[in-house]
Amino acid sequence: MKNKILLTICMVLAAAPLANAAGASPADANKHVALAIVFDTSTTSSSTWTQLNVLARQSFSSLKADDRLILISATNGKPVVMANILIESPTSENQQRLNAKLASISRLFLARADLSNALAAAFDLLQSQPCDSKSCLVLTDGKHDSSQIQQIRRLAVAFKKMDWPLCITAAADANRRLFVAGSQGEMQVVTLDNANLPQWLETVRPHAAIKPLEVIPSVTEMPKPESPKTVFVPDLTFPIAKQTQVPDANSQIKTAFSTPPAVTKTSDAGTLPPTAIKSSAPVGTPSKTAGQTKATTPKSVFGKIHWFQILIILITVVLMAFVLFATSSHRRKAEKSVNNDSPSDDNAIHHLVAAMDSQEHDLGEENSIERLVFGSNPASAIPLVGEEIKDKEFEIWREDNGYEIHNFGTEELTFNGIPVKSSGHLELLLPATIQTATGLRISLFRQPVGKKPISVTDIGGQNNEDEQ
Repeated sequence: MKNKILLTICMVLAAAPLANAAGASPADANKHVALAIVFDTSTTSSSTWTQLNVLARQSFSSLKADDRLILISATNGKPVVMANILIESPTSENQQRLNAKLASISRLFLARADLSNALAAAFDLLQSQPCDSKSCLVLTDGKHDSSQIQQIRRLAVAFKKMDWPLCITAAADANRRLFVAGSQGEMQVVTLDNANLPQWLETVRPHAAIKPLEVIPSVTEMPKPESPKTVFVPDLTFPIAKQTQVPDANSQIKTAFSTPPAVTKTSDAGTLPPTAIKSSAPVGTPSKTAGQTKATTPKSVFGKIHWFQILIILITVVLMAFVLFATSSHRRKAEKSVNNDSPSDDNAIHHLVAAMDSQEHDLGEENSIERLVFGSNPASAIPLVGEEIKDKEFEIWREDNGYEIHNFGTEELTFNGIPVKSSGHLELLLPATIQTATGLRISLFRQPVGKKPISVTDIGGQNNEDEQ
């Protein structure tokens, strides 16, 4: 009995140092960290300047003894290293010294800082530090252009290869490419309103692993025999399907011929619904015959209406084309009968005749006429008399397809009621009655040689009817 008591006391004394080691704080085993803080001094950060300073002071207070702090000010040129110190002890004196360094950072005037250049400098300085863990914090509002964000994303790849955590703050209205990079896992992007930097710094700080203590069983405690483990064996037997009696083919044929066919009526669209057949499907399956009849009937009716409408449209188009063709051919025949006095005069020689004030003037053979001038000039084809009449009032030019009238007067004239503006020209169809702005009327028509002259009054009456 005494031996058992002595053995128990010895075991308790041996387990006491191990218990003290187990009760030690895990913080004592924490490894040191090197933190690089890049502070953005762009003009756009004026609205968030106070928030950035508060976050920087929170990061300072989260550092512990033997940690390394690198404070870099990002400017529009070369970045400025404000501090590169080893935290000896997190006292209030050290905090005041770091806050003074932070207060000396000034904001740029109407300029943007080169944030990527400062981040590259932080990467170079972290490489030279012999700490166990290295991380970088960029305090900015994120309101940079896309080219600057693209360079930051390239540097983030280098941080990720070195397994160095990179955290960047951003305002709610920052460049959206920065949030895209954060969502893709290239870096950690936190908004200024929700940033908890002490917690982030604690997550990136490595902790030494503490092994749990092994409890030594006492001599008096004997290990109990293990109870046999029950092994779950799944039931691999499958239920045997009930044998269903297959109906005889001869019996099916007899029943098919014995049942009279169902009488169906022809639908409006001309299609017959499917014959009602007793289905061998289980009870509960929906019938398809009624639904199919309702679905197909409107389609067939719509198809017939569709083709009927197309047929009506085609007939209407053909009739309209026939009417237009008949009208145009009739018009061409009428113009040909007007221009050519008779079909037998096609090969005859025609002269161009002008009539004015009941007097006819033979202007010569039609094939030899190239240009006729009408005005107050005595050399005109027909000299016109009047105070306001110019030397050249209008001209008639012969073209390949007929004649053209050119108005050289200051006011417009008309032929057959069609106005011709000043300095304008228009195709002239014969016979024609030309009326100037001063009221002079000249009638032009073609006359075959040896034929009775056309009455001027007839032409004037015809033109008056056209004008009306």
